[in-house]
Amino acid sequence: MTISMVKCNWLKVIAIGGTLVYCIILILLHSSIVRPHKKDIDHVAVPRARQLIVLSHPRSGSSLTGDILQHAVQSFYVFEPLHALENMLSKNVTSVKLVNGNTVAISHASFIARSMDILEAYMTCDFRSLDHVTLTDGLQLMSHKYIPFLTCVEDKTNNTVYMNNAVSLCLRLLERACQDSRFIVIKTVRVAMVDLLSLITKYPSLGILHLIRDPRAVLYSKSKFGVDLQRNTHLKARSECKSLMRDMDTALRLRVIFPSRVNSLYYETLVTRPLETSEALYNGYRLTYTDQIRYHIDRITRAGGKTQCSRFNGLCLESTNSSQNVNTWKRQLSRKIINIIDVNCKSLYNRTNYFYSRMTLKRN
Repeated sequence: MTISMVKCNWLKVIAIGGTLVYCIILILLHSSIVRPHKKDIDHVAVPRARQLIVLSHPRSGSSLTGDILQHAVQSFYVFEPLHALENMLSKNVTSVKLVNGNTVAISHASFIARSMDILEAYMTCDFRSLDHVTLTDGLQLMSHKYIPFLTCVEDKTNNTVYMNNAVSLCLRLLERACQDSRFIVIKTVRVAMVDLLSLITKYPSLGILHLIRDPRAVLYSKSKFGVDLQRNTHLKARSECKSLMRDMDTALRLRVIFPSRVNSLYYETLVTRPLETSEALYNGYRLTYTDQIRYHIDRITRAGGKTQCSRFNGLCLESTNSSQNVNTWKRQLSRKIINIIDVNCKSLYNRTNYFYSRMTLKRN
């Protein structure tokens, strides 16, 4: 065998070997891109429960809907978890210290981003990534399983324990209540449907229930809580209906991408047929509907009992006898105000079950 032949054979071996090495490198690179490293998987929060976000506008009956769902034995309920963040921003707070020791900057510009972090923390029972102001917000008195934690914090702070330390000492109560539940319900009126895209994409176990209410009833209810409906009525009506239509449009798009995970509910349907509708909700979300739950729903919607209010700011569920109260706006709003709302919400009426009927405006 000549030297030139040996050299030629070695060149072939080197070429083949180099090709194999190159192919192996490509395969390894591809697998590292397509499949995350195990250490990355370990850091992904894997919720043990299914989650539901009840999304609505203020004064649309979401408190009643959330209360109905929280009575399921499997449920852990969170009431308006973004209220504290909104409050802090109104007081020009620029940063918050979390239970885990980290400090997070907050601002009006980052409200949505921080809101998604807060919602995700509640969805995954990761309370240590929240601040003590959010965790101890008085609105959580509306959540039955939250109360032992709030009571514990109150008891310890009354005994001169600093708030931060009291939260840390009592937090295990909240963690256990959340982790032992199989259905986490979060009710909020402070974000739009489009803001939830990142969460529903990340968590296959997350569902969204969009609660819709007649804008005339919503605006009438707001007028009972300080909104002057006599001034700039057209602007208020237009803003309310455009915002609701945006959420409805987004819900339709999400329903195509995530079938069966995004649902809508008319508040009027719930309060005119509370027992049938609530039972359908329980069945749809695979919750156990008991006689005790049926009795509770009947009591707060039709039985004429006392309205249930939280100790915080007098916040109440929608009142009893709700099937009658649902049409209060027809008796209380002037024809002029109703006409202005109708003109500015015509596009919404064309896409919903709401319509303008002079017959409904007759006074008793």
